[in-house]
Amino acid sequence: MLYEFSWAISKDEFGAPACNNMKSKHFLIAGSVPLLALGGLLFYTRRNYHRDALPPAGYPQIKGWSGGHDQEWDRLPFKSSSSRDVPAARTPDGSPLTFAMVAGRYGGQPDLSGSGVDLDSQGNCTSYWFSCLDSGSAKGIARIVDGRVEIEGLSTWGKPTGERCYCVPAWWRGRVYLLGPSDWLSGGVLEFCNAINWGEVPENSERRGTEEYLLRRDEPTPVLERRTAIPEGFDRCIMREPLEGELVAASSGGVRVSLGSRSGVFVGQRLRAQPESGYGSWLRVLSVEEDTCTVGPYREWRDEPLPPIGTRVHCEAKGAGILEEK
Repeated sequence: MLYEFSWAISKDEFGAPACNNMKSKHFLIAGSVPLLALGGLLFYTRRNYHRDALPPAGYPQIKGWSGGHDQEWDRLPFKSSSSRDVPAARTPDGSPLTFAMVAGRYGGQPDLSGSGVDLDSQGNCTSYWFSCLDSGSAKGIARIVDGRVEIEGLSTWGKPTGERCYCVPAWWRGRVYLLGPSDWLSGGVLEFCNAINWGEVPENSERRGTEEYLLRRDEPTPVLERRTAIPEGFDRCIMREPLEGELVAASSGGVRVSLGSRSGVFVGQRLRAQPESGYGSWLRVLSVEEDTCTVGPYREWRDEPLPPIGTRVHCEAKGAGILEEK
């Protein structure tokens, strides 16, 4: 395009080249410098965009165009956190968590983009992200700390950055998942429990669809196959029976539902408001009292109108009974 533009402005009125025209040469140079500067800026942006915009592995979709494949980054696979943000693991056989139990290749692909974490037997961690426009990886060091997997980031030069993140394995009927902090809407422990309640987590290891969670893709340890173990304190979030209620009141603090702690409702639980006709909408529990709870839109960044008072609200219990399986 730049060549065609230069050729057009360096012709005389009869269409012949006018290379000796000093005015044309000056105009060509003046017009080329800004275009070259713009090209340099776009190249720099493409090379550096992801350093401040990497998504966590639990929510791997890369937003915005950046371009370029096989890039090297110095970011963590999960958001930087303390060990308090992630519950300790519970293993299917009740033994302490060891690195041999979690070493393997984990990946998730919720859409056209995806991410993964590889943990080798020597404690090396490789995180990767990919989309149709770009891809890259980051290195780290993994170890077991207080029943959790701690990952310390490495710079692109191989030096420890001092930044750490934590994750925890969960076993669900023989499938091994690597989960991040529980406050994530996608890829975290709490939302994993919500997904189990709604039947969104496959119940057998033969189903290999696309998941939002990092699923172990190589063969799990044989002794743990077909077993189930949810991280400490979160088995209560697996509903033993379906819940049924309705929206009963609205106030400045939110909308209240006729389901509370007596029914097993917990903060962060995903409920569904289902009108008599229509698709319905997802709700998230914000606070819980004995017989009622306050709910809001499931995703805070969506400005969705809440359903009217009297709308049926429910929660499935598709994982009921599986925790008791041996």
